[in-house]
Amino acid sequence: MQIKKRIYITIFVLLLSLITILVLKNPTILGNVTLDNLYKEDYKCKDCNIILISIDTLRADHLGVYGYERDTSPNIDELAEDSFIFKNSYSSASWTRSAIASILTSKLPIEHGINSERKKERLEDDFFTIQEFFNERNYSTAAIYTNPHLNFGLVQNFSYTNYKGNRWADKTYDKAINWLESNSDNKFFLLVHNNDPHDSYDFHKGFNFSQKNSKYRRLGPFFPTRIDGNKIGCENQENITQLNEEQLSEMMANYDEEIAFTDHHFGRLINYLKKNKLDKKTVIIFTADHGEEFLEHGRYWHGCSLYDELIRVPLMINLPEISGNKFKQKVSTIDIFPTLVEIFDRDNLDKYSFSGQSLLPLIENRNWEEKPIFSSTAFKGPLKYSLIKENYKIIKYAEGPIIGIYDLDKDPEESKNLKNDPLFNYLQDSLQELIELKSNDLTKKDKEKSEIDEETLEQLKSLGYMN
Repeated sequence: MQIKKRIYITIFVLLLSLITILVLKNPTILGNVTLDNLYKEDYKCKDCNIILISIDTLRADHLGVYGYERDTSPNIDELAEDSFIFKNSYSSASWTRSAIASILTSKLPIEHGINSERKKERLEDDFFTIQEFFNERNYSTAAIYTNPHLNFGLVQNFSYTNYKGNRWADKTYDKAINWLESNSDNKFFLLVHNNDPHDSYDFHKGFNFSQKNSKYRRLGPFFPTRIDGNKIGCENQENITQLNEEQLSEMMANYDEEIAFTDHHFGRLINYLKKNKLDKKTVIIFTADHGEEFLEHGRYWHGCSLYDELIRVPLMINLPEISGNKFKQKVSTIDIFPTLVEIFDRDNLDKYSFSGQSLLPLIENRNWEEKPIFSSTAFKGPLKYSLIKENYKIIKYAEGPIIGIYDLDKDPEESKNLKNDPLFNYLQDSLQELIELKSNDLTKKDKEKSEIDEETLEQLKSLGYMN
């Protein structure tokens, strides 16, 4: 009897070990379907809905899923448990208008032409967008947003838009849920862009990590460019208040408060989807347009530079009933559009013109090659470029010297500048090659000055974007 018992125990242990190995190699093997099933004719999510969430000014490293210690994002973290998480995702720009235009077109700023905050720089009608892709498939398309920068051509061809009165996340997500209540019987693509945690860092009772009367809720007193950037400009760093560690910590606590407030109302949207079983047939993509600076490189706010605190953003893709995974490969938010096209029009992916690439091969463990990551900004200052190639990053003025070269693996804080090392001359060559390949000669386009309504102009001024 003892020998038989030992044999049974040995067989059980072997079987358990085999199952463990299989599950580790393929996390979807238990309970959920594999990604290939998404394309089967009988799969219930063949005609999925899509919700694209873009949070303004959200740093990846201030979310729990990205390793942040403060509890700012319980609902986002919960969604992440079943999502594909891209740990090193980058935006194409460090300010809203340019970054969102790149997401919606899968084009770089040097292609779509939005580099600065000037009123004439808008997304032209001839750029093919995510919303147009889904319009062609008879989806209901809606954009519910807060930031006035989206009024510069970015929400063209949505069948429904809602912009007025969406100052805080509670109102934005109220309207998103209300729209779903009336439109979820049809297939839909919904873009939600809420402005929290953009400065000012407003007080939200129950979500605060500091006092209501904190002096560090508005950046204007500490960063002159925030108030009067059209006269001062990003390159002038005089009169920037150098807060001490305790003061800076309080300012970041106020920023985190806005993240927590946003997370709560984002959770309401997710709960609505679950309650109405829409989560079973909705692809959810969660990202941000850019991050925020807190003196890491001498400034506050955003738009002025291309360091990682500004262009490294969260990116998560949640596919219904499919277990997620984490990826450390460097990807870009311009990869979102081609990823959606491969999900919904896989056979015709090659006919589309994108600067990004689909992330499905990476998700499915097929052949996928990491590409250099390009970003740029001419916000309140001269045009700057950055290029990330493998583990190295170069930041350079378009018409001027190299600002910095950094080894992101060894120096993620970008504190050790390698720009004087001739070993890295190839990075400048690579950057120039990409610019020559992608850049439009915007001086030849002679764009007409766009007509922007007074409310948009006033909101831009209130957010510090215009004088």
